[in-house]
Amino acid sequence: MINLQSVIDDIVVKANNESKRKPSTSPSNLGNCLRKCILRENDFSHTEFTAQQLRVFKVGYLFENFIEKSLEKSGLLWSKQQKIIYRGMSGTLDFFVLDHDKKEVVIVDAKSVHSKKFDYLDRGEVDSGYAMQQTCYWLGVRDSCQRGEIVFPE
Repeated sequence: MINLQSVIDDIVVKANNESKRKPSTSPSNLGNCLRKCILRENDFSHTEFTAQQLRVFKVGYLFENFIEKSLEKSGLLWSKQQKIIYRGMSGTLDFFVLDHDKKEVVIVDAKSVHSKKFDYLDRGEVDSGYAMQQTCYWLGVRDSCQRGEIVFPE
């Protein structure tokens, strides 16, 4: 009998193993411990993602694509996949969204996580790692605007 989860696990693990992406510290992993960030920056071996984590990432890419298409159809998408650099750390911000009512641009980074990750919401808490990531993006955007690299619509 075919086990669909095993088939998917094999595919996502193989794709991850074939990836040429070098691990580096980015806004996405600011919530990690400092030791892990330093080891990553110095190219020391790291813990590989589990098949479950890779499945969540894959679903996240599919969902992000859905969000992008929805924002485009709504007329709210101003920009997508914007490289942001702050203090030597770079990452890719998923979307800039136009809030026409408030006449402002909102930064959006789509996330996919295991459902248990949302337990903190029931307690009225904030995901500190995600807050750090968004803050880093915001600071990088602010600096890019000051240098004239990003110019928002009036």
